[in-house]
Amino acid sequence: MSNVVLGKVAALIKAEKDLENIPALKDEILKEKKSIESQLRLETEGHLQKTVQGIQSLSVTVDSFKELKQDLQKIDELAKLSESAIDRYDIVQRATQLYETIQEVDEIYKKLNSFNSSLTEVNALCDGEIQRGIDIDSEVPNLLPIHYRLTELRDFSEKLTELSTNSQQDTKQTIRKLNTLLEPAIEKFDSIVREISLGITESLRERNFSLIIRLAKVLDYEEREDLKAQIFHEIVTKVDKRSEDDSGGKRHLTSSTNFVSTLDVIDSDTKGAELYQEQVGRLQQRKYKQLAFDAIEESIRDTFKNCKDTFVGDDRFEVLNNLDWVYQDLALIRETHAICFPSRWNMFHIFFKWYYKYLNQIIVELIESEPETIIILDILEFDKNYTNIMRQDFGFSKDKIVSIIGVENREKLLQDYLSLIIVKMNEWLFNIEKNEQEAFIKREEPPARDDQNHFSLPGAFIVFQMFQQQATVATGSGQGLILDGVIKHFCSLLSKRQNQWDKLLKSQLNSQIQQMSEDITDDELDDTSKIAPGLMEYIIALANDQISGSEKLETIETEFVALVSKKYQVSISTEIGRAIDGCADLAHDCLNHILALVFFDVSELVSKTFSKAWYPDGSSFLNETVAYFEEYVHEFIEEMKPDLLASFLPELLNKTILEYFACLGYKRKFKESKVFDCVKRDVQILYSFFSQYIEKEEVQAKFTVFEIFLHILELENEADILEVWKEYLQQFNDLSPRFLEGILACRKDFGSTQTKKLVAEVEMVNRIFEHEYSDSFEASFMGKFRLAEPW
Repeated sequence: MSNVVLGKVAALIKAEKDLENIPALKDEILKEKKSIESQLRLETEGHLQKTVQGIQSLSVTVDSFKELKQDLQKIDELAKLSESAIDRYDIVQRATQLYETIQEVDEIYKKLNSFNSSLTEVNALCDGEIQRGIDIDSEVPNLLPIHYRLTELRDFSEKLTELSTNSQQDTKQTIRKLNTLLEPAIEKFDSIVREISLGITESLRERNFSLIIRLAKVLDYEEREDLKAQIFHEIVTKVDKRSEDDSGGKRHLTSSTNFVSTLDVIDSDTKGAELYQEQVGRLQQRKYKQLAFDAIEESIRDTFKNCKDTFVGDDRFEVLNNLDWVYQDLALIRETHAICFPSRWNMFHIFFKWYYKYLNQIIVELIESEPETIIILDILEFDKNYTNIMRQDFGFSKDKIVSIIGVENREKLLQDYLSLIIVKMNEWLFNIEKNEQEAFIKREEPPARDDQNHFSLPGAFIVFQMFQQQATVATGSGQGLILDGVIKHFCSLLSKRQNQWDKLLKSQLNSQIQQMSEDITDDELDDTSKIAPGLMEYIIALANDQISGSEKLETIETEFVALVSKKYQVSISTEIGRAIDGCADLAHDCLNHILALVFFDVSELVSKTFSKAWYPDGSSFLNETVAYFEEYVHEFIEEMKPDLLASFLPELLNKTILEYFACLGYKRKFKESKVFDCVKRDVQILYSFFSQYIEKEEVQAKFTVFEIFLHILELENEADILEVWKEYLQQFNDLSPRFLEGILACRKDFGSTQTKKLVAEVEMVNRIFEHEYSDSFEASFMGKFRLAEPW
């Protein structure tokens, strides 16, 4: 069973009483399953039909390619027969190529002679159209003639530029002058295309289809020619690369972006040259379609801007009531796009994307201006009407409709609306936190006790009582959306509250430990620097509150999730689940701080481990340490909630083992004749204590660390140590190499070089193990092992 499935089951069954609802949950899940299966069946049938159609089309394509291949083979055979049938075919072929080149040169000469007159004519036509003005009802009768003649001149100009690649400098200069003469005409034609495009929506409204159709023909032609240029360039580049590979590096093209000249074709038998010889038209893309579409989008953007600018100041929200023209424009485009534009462009959807983009910008700007509640409702109503119009008037399916305000902005609006309900909750929570944190820092009185006589802070009860009340109010609105928002917001506030507690805890703990470390008395400190007593008791109270908070959150989830639709059930459960995780994290942090205070009291005793005094007197050191533990545990039994105490005791065991072996970092050389007996002595003392409070099997499992220590201590061969290390990795997957480093550093028979080498090998073993067992790898407390810093 996957983790996802287990997670969903865990979300449904969190309390014992949820088990009674299993039959109802089963029925509900079965209904949902049938619904999903029905939808899946419909989707599958649709996709299957499309797949079958695609396969049929592919089959037809394959047959067509086969026929084309057969025809090409026939042509190739005929060509070979012709070559073999004609005597001295190569001479005839070269003579033919020479004759074609002479013809081409003659054609170029004629075009050069007529270039200026043709250009003058094109300029005159452009000037005439510009003088008459390009308006939404203009006919622009010379649009196609201008385009045709200008295209011929540009193709000829580009061809001359390519032919002059290997020519003399004066020839190149002459051709550059021709190109310079051509630029004004190009700019004029570009301006004509742009002006027509800027007014295209209004031209559609004026039914000036003739102009739009002629513009579309120009753009269609340009798009196709640009595509030819792009494909041809890619083909020749690939052929050129292949020719270079076949000829040992000799290139047939002047560069990766220049084509071979016509004269080079005569002396070249490469396929790239043959392709170029047959190519007719432009060599570079001119991107007129992009020019026109950019202008259309610009006009749409300006229209929306003018509409928005009409309503300013307090009237800016009136724009919501003056956007009907958007639907009218879209309806007009849907009606006329098939008449005026090539079907493959799918112009209605392109126009729709532009209109959606700028309509969305207007709505988003309104949202970001922090509207009042009534305006928020107006925006939400506008979005609802937009969705209905798209579905009913334009035939969009539900899955194709995108909210005009977007999911994120919709959530923002809801949060703004919800703020009216939760603003007081924010204020109350702020005041509660201020008072309880002030009381936590001053600690003038011991923490309060709950009905079970465990430490507690009064603010926690008030916070969750407020949460319950506000959730009840939200439920009374009848809107699952509101309840979802209240719970999300409160869980967010809870998370911030937990973070603030975490920061305060760390600050108080650091100050307390620093003051105790420096052995400063209260008399030596001013009032602002004094750390109030009772920090541990208050930390226990805070930790207890996290346990109670988790229980209350589970109760709230059980009570309110059932009141909303499935749409919000997962959301609410997820948010409350995160808040519960936050409570668990803060409780765990509290335990770590408690352990830090406990071990600060015994740090001097623990630090004597493996010292000279430890061998004869270690039992007294450890017995004194255990006595401290015993005293603390007896107090904690009265002060901690049972669940918290059950978490604390294993952590105390882990911390004890880690601190015990951290003393290896002092690099005190072992007395090999005594160290085994001393460690076994310590194990007995610790085991006797911890087995009173923790299951013996768990204690024994964690005490395996002592077994590892003694085992490695008695091994002399590096290979044996590596083998043993691999075995123990099965039990402690993240057993730290620092542990081995500490042991070897205290052995007299291992030098530093030998130790570094063996530790490096162990680190590699750990990495390999983690990689091989990544799916089953489990972290243990030994992954946190650190060596103490030498004094």
